[in-house]
This record gives sequence, C-alpha cells and structure tokens, in this order.
Amino acid sequence: MPKTIWTIEALEELAKQYTRKIDLQNEFGGAYAAAKRFGIWNRISAHMETKHKRNIVYLAKVLDSDFDGIYKVGISSDGRIMQRMYDNIQKSGLYLKVIRFTKVNLDAGKIEKELLAIGTKIDQQTKDKLGRFDGHTEYVFMSEEQIAKCHKTLDQYAI
Repeated sequence: MPKTIWTIEALEELAKQYTRKIDLQNEFGGAYAAAKRFGIWNRISAHMETKHKRNIVYLAKVLDSDFDGIYKVGISSDGRIMQRMYDNIQKSGLYLKVIRFTKVNLDAGKIEKELLAIGTKIDQQTKDKLGRFDGHTEYVFMSEEQIAKCHKTLDQYAI
C-alpha cells in the first residue's frame, strides 16, 4: 500500500469527519502523526471528544527575555495540569510560569479560544523565533490590561 503524503488541508478535511480523537488516531495513525508534526492537531481536533474531560484553563507567562509579554493559554483536565506544563516546556524549550489555572463549567476549549482572542497575535518575526511545535498557536502577547480581562473572563466560568 502506498504511503499517504498528508497536507494540512487534507488533515483538516479528515478531522471534520470525526467526533472522537481516539477514533481518528486508531484509524489514521499516519494522519495523526502528520497533524502533530505540522503542529495543527490541537486546532483540527478541538471539536472532538476526548477521554479526558477538558475542564481546566490555564494562563502561563513565558520566562524568556526574548519573548517578553508572551503568554501561553492552554487547557487540561483534572490531575493533568502538571503533566501539561511539563509537556509544553519540553515541546517549546521555554520556561513557563503558571499565573492561573481555573476549573471551568464549560468546555475548556471554547474558553481557551475566548482568552486567545483577548491577546494579540504574535508577529511573524516572533513566530519565526519561537518556532513551530504542537501548541505554538496558543502563544499570544498580552498587556497587563489584557491579563486582567482574562482573569475577569475566567472568573465568569470558574466552578
């Protein structure tokens, strides 16, 4: 059987056909690996169910002078927040300081998108310096006012 060459567009279309992450992973392991390699797995699978209930939203500051004012917005499930932070540090090579993690009453993925919209997308030069890794799209620039707005938003959804 010939090897499939996956494109981002093909992966996006394939992901739309699935409601559970595990099903896509089991049926199309190569597609899953390609999506991780392209750094788009989180984005294209955000609508899918997972075996872990995503109910934690966190905000972490990047502790690197080359990335001043850059924050990571992420999601996790109960009992996995420390593992998520470790994974992020390993993937990005950046040190992160969690400034808040909140258990929420809605799907954390929806709240994550809301918080990312509060932040300012990082410019191309910073993107190039940051690199491409799984989760790189969840890094944004935030001012003190934007951080305050994130806290206010999280307060609304906190359990």
